[in-house]
Amino acid sequence: MKKNNFVILKFGGSVITDKEKPFKARVNVIDRLAREVSEYEGKMIIIHGGGSFGHPVAHKYKIKDGYKEKQQLIGFAKTHSAMQKLNIIVTQRLIKYGVPAVSVPPVSTTLSQDGIIKKLECETIERMLNIGLIPVLYGDTVLDMNMGFTIVSGDQIASHLSIKFNAAQLIFVLDVDGLFTDDPRKTPEKAKLIEEIDVQSLKKTTNIFERKGGIDVTGGIAEKVKWIIPVAEKGIPVILLNGNVPGRLKKALTGVKTVGTYIHG
Repeated sequence: MKKNNFVILKFGGSVITDKEKPFKARVNVIDRLAREVSEYEGKMIIIHGGGSFGHPVAHKYKIKDGYKEKQQLIGFAKTHSAMQKLNIIVTQRLIKYGVPAVSVPPVSTTLSQDGIIKKLECETIERMLNIGLIPVLYGDTVLDMNMGFTIVSGDQIASHLSIKFNAAQLIFVLDVDGLFTDDPRKTPEKAKLIEEIDVQSLKKTTNIFERKGGIDVTGGIAEKVKWIIPVAEKGIPVILLNGNVPGRLKKALTGVKTVGTYIHG
């Protein structure tokens, strides 16, 4: 697929849910993001994280670690069900604002090997895109060739699809302004926003990014950076911005510079 105006958009679980309150969606934020998305006229795939829906259940049953005991089977089912519930909320809010959003459950389309996507069925996704639909995927439980099952994060899916479809850009919508030199929540006086960085410099600074904020079985910001790097190495621009601030997503989608972190290949 040619780049043109094709965007991969990742809604972080931390911005669309309250990660401190189980199964609590931030519907007002999702609505605003949906309105900003509705004004975009290009092709798009949306992926969202699990936040307070998927992560607590997956953590309880240790789904990320693979199949160890029979009790985890119900945990696998519960985790997927929790993610379906959040996905229904996200797709319904998108549809409300005129976005032709269609759920694509990764559990049915994805196979991993030791936690890394080995196969993700893309023919249906591409056909959706070609007729103007917007596929909506999410971090999910998936079957794994060696582990039995595991969790594949929305960040990994966003990275995989960005490279697969040669996206024009990959946008991460977070609950902070972007990448910082330190944790802006713990040490705001030391934390400086990294406004622009190239991928080689990013690779040298991965040790400063640590997990923060609630239960996150997929590794938080450090894991996010891990999946950003191969995308940027392909020459695909990556933007990280704050979804709590109205208008920033709209600006990024229309090519207007906004507050955030811009990562270049």
